[in-house]
Amino acid sequence: MTMSANSLTSIGHSKSVLAFAENRTWVQPSTIAGVGLGLYLNTFILSSLFVLPRMLSYLAGSAIGGATIVLVLVSQDWRLNRNELLRWQAVAGLFAGILGCGYLLNAHSYDASLTLKVIGYGSLFATCSGVALIGGHRCVSTCFSTYLVGTLFAAVVVLAFNNVNPANGRLMGPFRSVGIQAEGLHPNDAAQLGMIAVILATSLGWRGVLSTFPLAIYLSIRCSSRGAMIGTVIAVALYFLLREFAARSAGRELFVLPKRGVWGILLVTVCIAVLTAFVGPYILDELLLRNDHQRGVSSGFTGRLDIWQGLFDAFMSSPLLGLGYGVVKAEAESSLSTADGGFLLLLAELGGLGLLFYVSIIFLTFSRLWRSVIIGQNPYAITSFIFLVVFCFLNIFESKIMGTGSNGLGLFFFLTTLWVISDSHADPLNVIWVARSTRSPVNSRKAFCS
Repeated sequence: MTMSANSLTSIGHSKSVLAFAENRTWVQPSTIAGVGLGLYLNTFILSSLFVLPRMLSYLAGSAIGGATIVLVLVSQDWRLNRNELLRWQAVAGLFAGILGCGYLLNAHSYDASLTLKVIGYGSLFATCSGVALIGGHRCVSTCFSTYLVGTLFAAVVVLAFNNVNPANGRLMGPFRSVGIQAEGLHPNDAAQLGMIAVILATSLGWRGVLSTFPLAIYLSIRCSSRGAMIGTVIAVALYFLLREFAARSAGRELFVLPKRGVWGILLVTVCIAVLTAFVGPYILDELLLRNDHQRGVSSGFTGRLDIWQGLFDAFMSSPLLGLGYGVVKAEAESSLSTADGGFLLLLAELGGLGLLFYVSIIFLTFSRLWRSVIIGQNPYAITSFIFLVVFCFLNIFESKIMGTGSNGLGLFFFLTTLWVISDSHADPLNVIWVARSTRSPVNSRKAFCS
């Protein structure tokens, strides 16, 4: 019995289609990781936006984060890069050691509420750094996109409800009441939604930047948030300069200033000079409130100079391991004050070792990001670099780095861990089975890539 050539061709085509269908993964593990992390970060925004029960919101977020990690590990058949796993264990171990020692040495200062805050802070780090380990660089784009949708939605809701504080005329969260200890989005947090949206939109190119920049500036003006306004301008200026450097980096060398980069710096300098000459007084007096008696220069950065002195005094009382996470901030809030100044609060609560840990991972992240921007021309590296600069700037005046539900903290943990542990020259065969002790390490490229 013979078969025609057309029949053989048809059978061969059918087999190839079946093989393609069997090997095709409709939802990649990196997509699950990116979307899951973005949803996890958005739960903190929605919790503050709609003043949802904090405990339930955080539990829901933890469930999303935990489910994301499990789903990705299952879809990857519990395989991880060996070198990245060892680096993650080192970073996570140092973080847990610093946080745990501060808690144990100052156990007398903790009640149930503060203990839960310590657990929440550690859980946030574990979830975001864990996704960085299992998702890798391939999940960054979907994480940025999902987080961007959440921030834009929240910004639109804030503008739509138009909840203005009658005491100072500042726009704030839709359900926030007046008062220092009030629940809901503070005006600064509401304005930072637009700022974060601009930063995330840099991964989409100039169209993304230009479409979100007006919203961010308008929101920061309505909320009278100088930090968000300056952060937005820094983000756009950095995006322009980094793109210019990456576009014409001569020979892809790290420390060679390309001609296009020089022209970019000159253009930004001229723009700043022109703005200062024509609208400088308006910016300084009306937007930045230079001469305002409550928030101007004469107020000591709205009382922050006195706060910073108090934080430094708290650090000196326990300079090595600090007074414990959340303790100093809780004492400030109990006296109807604030603890603005992220790095000083970090120094007071986690001590010199805690500050050394954070500074080390920030420095290492910056160095790897710079290499990726200039040599690799990675657009997500540009966005990550911009975010880290703006986040560090904000933590001079605010305490985002020490607040579990604060804007950007989860993304900070994710990006720093990702760039610290990532192996740019990773061998795809160098993987290890995790949580299945009966199996031996995989030595097959096909098994790893399947």
